[in-house]
Amino acid sequence: MVRELIGRHDVKEEEDDDDGEKDQIQRAEERLDQVLEHEKENFTPGFLRHIEGECTRIANAPKMTRESARLLQMMRVIQARVVEELGKDLGEGALVLGQLLGYDD
Repeated sequence: MVRELIGRHDVKEEEDDDDGEKDQIQRAEERLDQVLEHEKENFTPGFLRHIEGECTRIANAPKMTRESARLLQMMRVIQARVVEELGKDLGEGALVLGQLLGYDD
């Protein structure tokens, strides 16, 4: 599922004008929203721990390449969006708690 989320969120780096790039990013965000809504049933604490473990593994790698930095950034976005999606059902208090817990980095 992580691969699908990353694939859906991946935006090609092209040298377009700003409007074209903004449109491309907006479409990628909309696709990510759809995947998050569709896969919501699969978002478990284990899935979130898996994402966190992958983020830690990438961040602690001996060499940080441009690609690994981009992957780490995408994983963190996905992690935040999954917590946000889960928070919709739990209410605003849970969302705030999730945000506070995210500050420990």
